[in-house]
Amino acid sequence: MKIFLTCIAFIIFWSLSAQNSDFKIIKASKQMQYGGVVGSPVISYYEVSFKAKRKLTISIDSAWAEGKKDQAYIQLDSSQIGVKKTVKKGQILTIAVAIKSESSSLGGLDQTATQPGSPSSSSPCKAPSKICIPYSGGKSKMLSFNNLTVLQAQFGQ
Repeated sequence: MKIFLTCIAFIIFWSLSAQNSDFKIIKASKQMQYGGVVGSPVISYYEVSFKAKRKLTISIDSAWAEGKKDQAYIQLDSSQIGVKKTVKKGQILTIAVAIKSESSSLGGLDQTATQPGSPSSSSPCKAPSKICIPYSGGKSKMLSFNNLTVLQAQFGQ
């Protein structure tokens, strides 16, 4: 009986420790964007909204998705982005990242030119996840999740 209770306590402790102590995920989405110009990269645009569980100043740099790494941004208001923000308890925070594919044949006279996409990189998240966002300024240090709403793709004109 002691072994059974110890196992149950361990499972409960492990599941609570796996949760982020700074933020609660509200929604996460992915939208593919296809450029309308020859040679445009295909972009996977991720947007994640969180609710702060306490007051803190968050700083972010990069995010990992699809085996690639790129710059992540915090939406400060409807027209500004940044990499650092102070949030109050209960405040909503949105982080966005665009993972780009390499594009070839940019058009024009030089048909061999390529535009590099997001660099390939291993995710720092220990658990497998669809997107991983490391941050500083909180008790936890990683935001990672698998549940994404896939939005309708956008096609360029």
